[in-house]
Amino acid sequence: MTKKGWDEVLTRFRATTNLVHDKEQLGSRYRQLKSLYGFIKKLKTQSGLGRREDGSVIATEDWWENNTKVLVPSFVRFVDSSDMFVGF
Repeated sequence: MTKKGWDEVLTRFRATTNLVHDKEQLGSRYRQLKSLYGFIKKLKTQSGLGRREDGSVIATEDWWENNTKVLVPSFVRFVDSSDMFVGF
């Protein structure tokens, strides 16, 4: 993103939330959310995954091991969360 773009994001973020964060903080959060979005998209499209009645994902321990602990370490906390991916 250009400097002008970041300035606009920072200005609107401050106006909306009344919180002051710098470009590095917002950039870091943006990358985290982008990665989480990719992971959720993978959950929705991955072949072989099941769903419970509430919409949460059913997967084998091996699948979670290969797709959360190895590839996306920050998502390990979601493995046993019964309501994290409800509706996906």
